[in-house]
Amino acid sequence: MLTVPFVTFLVLLSLSIACARAQEGTSGTSPTMSDGKAVDPYPVIKDQIPSIVKKLMTLPLSPVWMHESTLSHLLKVPGGDKFGPRNSLSCILKGIEKGFCGNKKKDCVKTGYLIVDFSKENCEGHKISFVNHGRNEPFVGGKLDNHPKAAKPRWFKSGETLTDITTQSQIVDALLGEAPGLSDEVEERRQSNYSSFLKDVNQDGGYRQYDVPTIAYDYRDIWGSNIIIDERFVRGDRVQRRAFKPEDLERIEYCLRMMMVASNRIGKFYVNGDDLQPHPSTRRVRGVIPLTPTPASLKEPEVEETPTPPTLPTPNKLSMRSNDELSGDVVKNCLPECLLLKNIECTTVEDFVQFSRIPELAALEFLFHLHTEKRWIYQAS
Repeated sequence: MLTVPFVTFLVLLSLSIACARAQEGTSGTSPTMSDGKAVDPYPVIKDQIPSIVKKLMTLPLSPVWMHESTLSHLLKVPGGDKFGPRNSLSCILKGIEKGFCGNKKKDCVKTGYLIVDFSKENCEGHKISFVNHGRNEPFVGGKLDNHPKAAKPRWFKSGETLTDITTQSQIVDALLGEAPGLSDEVEERRQSNYSSFLKDVNQDGGYRQYDVPTIAYDYRDIWGSNIIIDERFVRGDRVQRRAFKPEDLERIEYCLRMMMVASNRIGKFYVNGDDLQPHPSTRRVRGVIPLTPTPASLKEPEVEETPTPPTLPTPNKLSMRSNDELSGDVVKNCLPECLLLKNIECTTVEDFVQFSRIPELAALEFLFHLHTEKRWIYQAS
């Protein structure tokens, strides 16, 4: 016969097991097992490991530090229901360190690399390495995870970088209009137009004309000793684009866009041949810029010649009518829209004069002289 204490013990044990199972059921969205160990992503991602390792180890040289979330997105590192890309990336790094992922005796996938301490910080002697840096950030533990786990992010580099992670983050804050000490006008302009700068579109609210040279000048020490700055075009807080050589500023702009994307703040990377590029350009197709730690040491990019701005359209027939014959509204519409002074620009964004437009402007001045002094209207038709 069972004694009363023993029966009580069985009842309590059953209740404990039931409570444990109930708790496991409610916490099933957690990316960790009940014993506290992380869920092993290997069984789910093993078929993708070889391609991910290849992309990681052949990552193009980059002048910037890359946040692990940006790297995972670039490499297409997968997540699962109970594990996130961070867990998968850790599995892959450990696999490169051991030479395989999984259980060597039962089921494993060879990585093709055997690099001791590769999953540790500052793995010296290799192109790819990382450091843990910054405050803890939330990392999703899986698609079903409602409680992201906080951890210090890993920052990766491929080759030598322009500067340290802290300085890179400060530059990105300045680019996004989040740096301390900015005036309300500058802060608003940068916050409203940094995405246009990243996409490299024409209409950027003066971002490339005012903000880019200012930020480039503020951090001039990181660009390299071969970057020459003409101090004549630096006046207080105003730095003109002409303070830099056009080809130098072109490469600095490229690095600034790289920093914005690599810091996991905006945009994405894509691989263009053997080079890593930020968001695709919608402004014009540029020559591929090689990546090295210092822009000054880069070989000259293949820059397409800027076409000469098209001349203003010439009317097919000119007719002269007296100013007295025309009403006010007609005078306003007697010239095509493209000939109105407000729509004519004779300088580039770098403040260089477009001499090809001078003849047209001189001709227009003569027409305006006839209109105001001789009271004649030259009407285009």
